[in-house]
Amino acid sequence: LGVGRDFSSWIKERIEKYNFMENADYWVFAKSGENLLGGRPAKEYALTLDMGKELAMVENNERGRKIRKYFIECERKHKLSLANRHDANLPALEAENKARLARLLESLADSGLYTPVRAALFKAEATSVLSGKPLTELLPPVAEERDKWPTPTQLGEIHHISSKRVGMILKRHNLHGSQDIGNKHSEPFWNITPNSERQVISYKYDPAVVGPVIAQAVRDFNCFS
Repeated sequence: LGVGRDFSSWIKERIEKYNFMENADYWVFAKSGENLLGGRPAKEYALTLDMGKELAMVENNERGRKIRKYFIECERKHKLSLANRHDANLPALEAENKARLARLLESLADSGLYTPVRAALFKAEATSVLSGKPLTELLPPVAEERDKWPTPTQLGEIHHISSKRVGMILKRHNLHGSQDIGNKHSEPFWNITPNSERQVISYKYDPAVVGPVIAQAVRDFNCFS
């Protein structure tokens, strides 16, 4: 995009400014290999296509303006193409698009690049696209014995901190659900984002494991209120 800035600072600023959600709009990974400059390992960001488009379109420079014009023109041509199609062709076109999307979701699920939880979500989405069934009916339920475990929001209420701070503490201590291979102290479930109907992966936590860690962090830093 030709922003002329350090990527790490730029992406963090854009995430905060446009309220992008981790594990929904983007994912953060520790970059493999040694950091030649020392310090913490560098981070890599994986963005959804929609987030990438939005970042490109809001960038206030010449390249951003060209990208906005490009997508506006694409949308205009798409609408014109649909208007020129005969109604009889639309059902076949919709079925083709659904099949293509389902194949993409299935390939993501089978790629081995995602956790079992994320792969299960892709599988459920593929089935939902083809069958028309609501996604909530196809998602695996929370394990019964873990159903009463608290969410980050509930943990935040208990310890008088924000759910975001809860997530930061859990990640710092390698207790976040995305780090808990095998789900020993976390239980994944599918939640709906507040401002849309997108399904995202959330976690419930064993309070006996994470509760003392959060309480100690609050006492140690005394800055989460």
